[in-house]
Amino acid sequence: MKYIILLFILLISSVNLYSATAKQEFKIAKNYFNFGDYDRAIKILKRNVLKLEDKDDKVEALKLLGASLFFKNKKEEAKKEFRELLSIKQNIKLDALIYPPPLIEFFNKIKEEFLKKNNMMRKILEEDKKKKEEDKKVIVIKEIHFKETVKVNTRVEMNPYFFSLMPFGYAQYRNNQKAKAYVFFTAETILLTGNILSYILTYSLRNDKGYYTGSDRSKAEVYNDITKYTFIALVSFIAYGAIDGMINYKPIFETKITEIKNKPVKISFLNGNLFSFKYNF
Repeated sequence: MKYIILLFILLISSVNLYSATAKQEFKIAKNYFNFGDYDRAIKILKRNVLKLEDKDDKVEALKLLGASLFFKNKKEEAKKEFRELLSIKQNIKLDALIYPPPLIEFFNKIKEEFLKKNNMMRKILEEDKKKKEEDKKVIVIKEIHFKETVKVNTRVEMNPYFFSLMPFGYAQYRNNQKAKAYVFFTAETILLTGNILSYILTYSLRNDKGYYTGSDRSKAEVYNDITKYTFIALVSFIAYGAIDGMINYKPIFETKITEIKNKPVKISFLNGNLFSFKYNF
């Protein structure tokens, strides 16, 4: 356990020594720069610029390194270091009291190009972001057209059951029994006509006081009997006709074709997901 603690203390000490050494070497490089020994300044700064932890020290070191490379006519390397400097601090300026005008002009040109390129990249990224956001909001509408008309077959009963109760042979006619229909029609028509006429004749034989007298009374009795029996016969025929119609009922079905016009349907999709339906009327 004692050795582990000792090793931990040595590790912390080495880190502190490493940081202190980088900062001390930066000060030495600054002195070399001030005395115009740019080669030694470049050598030390290249080795230690990335080791500096303080941001201001790193900015100053890159400034001195770029200037030293410029003075040694290594302009491409100087551009690289100045771009690194601008990536850390874009609004930095070179002090005109320390640096000569050619260097300041060289740096400002690099700064202008850097900012222009940086702004262009920022604009591209913003437009790309905006486009992606707009794409998310785009609703794609697809119109699906169905057939204009659709024919639907419907089975309709053409001979409803209640028709079998109809008098005067109509039930038999609907059941396709035409001969029997004529018999019922003729018989029921005669009986109904005889019943009405006999009733009228019976009523016409009354005198002013509403009584039957003399021979008119005998005639009235005969007409009255005819009225009664024709009525009974008529009701019997009608009842028989209804029973016959129900017994011989034959349902008749017919297929009816109905045309249904369809309207096109608009279906909206949002990002590939179903969004809404709209019908065109």
